[in-house]
Amino acid sequence: MINKKGFTLIELLAVIVILAIIMVIAVPRILDVIEKTEMESYRESVELMVRTAKIQYEASEIQGPAPTIPDEGIAYIYGFDELKNDTVQTNIDEVGLLNFKGDKPRSGSIILNKDKKVKVEKLVSKLKNGKYCAIKSYDGNVLVGKSTDSGFNCSSGGSTEVPEPVSFSTDSWETIATYNTSSKYKVGDTKEISLDINEDGILETYNLMIINMLQCGSTVNSQSGCGMVIQFKELLNITDAGDKKMNSSATNAGGWPASKMYTFLNTTIYGKLPSDLKNVIISTKTVSGHDNRITSNYVSNDDKLYLLSSQEVGFSVNNDSAPTESRTLDYFIGKGNSGRLKYVYGTTSTERWWLRTAASNRHDDFLFVYSDGASNGGYANSELGVCPAFRVGKQ
Repeated sequence: MINKKGFTLIELLAVIVILAIIMVIAVPRILDVIEKTEMESYRESVELMVRTAKIQYEASEIQGPAPTIPDEGIAYIYGFDELKNDTVQTNIDEVGLLNFKGDKPRSGSIILNKDKKVKVEKLVSKLKNGKYCAIKSYDGNVLVGKSTDSGFNCSSGGSTEVPEPVSFSTDSWETIATYNTSSKYKVGDTKEISLDINEDGILETYNLMIINMLQCGSTVNSQSGCGMVIQFKELLNITDAGDKKMNSSATNAGGWPASKMYTFLNTTIYGKLPSDLKNVIISTKTVSGHDNRITSNYVSNDDKLYLLSSQEVGFSVNNDSAPTESRTLDYFIGKGNSGRLKYVYGTTSTERWWLRTAASNRHDDFLFVYSDGASNGGYANSELGVCPAFRVGKQ
């Protein structure tokens, strides 16, 4: 007789547990991919509708005399209503039809100005996993978001219109993040922010400065020098000497991601920022040089606040192992030592300030900017100035 042996109860339970773990890990990733695909599809649909509206408006001008555009400059409003046919109206009482095949928004409008450019677009579409909204700004950016995203209010019949940019100093952080490539914002522009760094009940006013606008190419691995980068113009007014050290002891083991300073900036200091600013600070992948004990550079994938690298401030030094991982930021290009000077908060005295680069020729040093703007290296437990940077945009 053949002895047939089946699975034991423990073996079956082990298989079930393993499958459950796989499901817990895999399902959220799959759903995230599906959601991003649906959102991208909707964005492409929005862009197609906008192009259709422009073509149809231009065709109407060819077919007959162009209507007189009123002073306010709105030429056509293409409306969408799920209970009616799609209509196109003008503020000179003309009504027509928007000929667009495919999935249409459930409600909203596309507005064209007298220059045939899209001024504001508010479109709402209900998909399988909820509502998506889209607005198309005056400068041509198609923005798509969910009803839960900041700046998108699908339930009110359209997305909340983000005001057009005016200046970095006066615009809201939502506007700055939405239009972070706008020509209204320039390297060197500043904006004030009030913080209580030392929790003594006294607010300190800092100037935040745009130090980069240029996007990076594919050859740059670190995101820390890409897009809109903002840095504190003055050194943080830190009174606790321990918080001015890269590490409690003279070691650069683990580099920037393992440093005490990394934790301090991304927890304590980040937590003190206003909520509207925190909402638009995007996670950043930083790459920085290694010490003399290893041969690979240090990578951190989720920085909110970070220190600049030697390359990013324009240094070309022998003890930085990652000179090509990033790029010299726009503000520091061609400025030399004078462009790197940082002042002690509330004074006219320059101070040394930390970079995130571990010295590749030592096991105890990080690089820093000297008080005259030149490069140097010092023990990780030295008390130096701190000047964090961050990137602003839409996640």
